[in-house]
Amino acid sequence: MNVIGKALLVVLLALPALGDTPDPCSNALLLRTLATDDVQLIKEAIVDLGKQHDEAALPLIEKTLDRFPKESTLAFSLFYFRSDAADAVAARHLSALDFADYKQAQGYGLQ
Repeated sequence: MNVIGKALLVVLLALPALGDTPDPCSNALLLRTLATDDVQLIKEAIVDLGKQHDEAALPLIEKTLDRFPKESTLAFSLFYFRSDAADAVAARHLSALDFADYKQAQGYGLQ
């Protein structure tokens, strides 16, 4: 595995822990992760930003969703914000049927 591959692996392993820590250092890393092309890393970053309830990140997340219009799992990750603002972004990026599923999952309190 090359140096870049090792670095990405470290970031991928660290992201779930970072989201549970509302510290400015983890937040900056999560925001930078949104600029990558790795959909799985981006999904983890959105989930962790949601767990931190960082609504200031929503405009950047929406730009990221615009880059990946066929990756509905990214928009589903907004579920973790549990906010009307995040729901509005999800509604713009999910089909009506997918958004209904998104709202139903919220009603069940799924995480």
